[in-house]
Amino acid sequence: MTLKRCPKCKTDNPEIYDNCLNCGTPLPDIPRPQGARKYLVPLLVVALIAIVTFIVVIPALHYSATGGTIVSTAIKSVTQSPTPSGTYAVKQPARLGDLELTVLGGHSGTNQFNGQRFYTVSVSIQNFNNNDTYTLSATDFILSDTAGNYYDPMGIQSKTSYDAMPGQTGTVDLVYIIPQGEDKFQLLYTFPETVVPAGGSRTEVAFLL
Repeated sequence: MTLKRCPKCKTDNPEIYDNCLNCGTPLPDIPRPQGARKYLVPLLVVALIAIVTFIVVIPALHYSATGGTIVSTAIKSVTQSPTPSGTYAVKQPARLGDLELTVLGGHSGTNQFNGQRFYTVSVSIQNFNNNDTYTLSATDFILSDTAGNYYDPMGIQSKTSYDAMPGQTGTVDLVYIIPQGEDKFQLLYTFPETVVPAGGSRTEVAFLL
């Protein structure tokens, strides 16, 4: 049986007592051997890290390795017109209603280890309406290559949409992930419904890069 020694009178007391049977002095607690408990918290931490690694990190690395295919897969053909209403060269503006777009150019970025690379298209957007704001969705800017593949942008200015403010002009960047071997593209853009004249339909134009 474990005994508790009184710090005052040095009397040994059974461990079940909190005060000395001789003088009444509070008895100190008996330290308990930790045994396996002292390893419990580190083991739980290691197990949690392992779970996160297998469930989150490894799939994320796999996603990154195939990012060019996943992020820029061929999009639904229903969003594309067989023949755009107009084809424009770099720095040649295309206008519908009060909204005008001009592609300033495209340039390649960093090559990735999985055979893909970044491609950035710079676009000037001018809103001639002094009262209304036009929202341009990133998904309305589709890049196509000579093989007939279509690529969605990763965003427009790193966002899902861009607001063209009344009477203002702004320049935005669209970033795509494309195969390294491709070098000829066209940018397909579909104007928003808010600028379509009454009775008309959404119009798609093509910019040659």
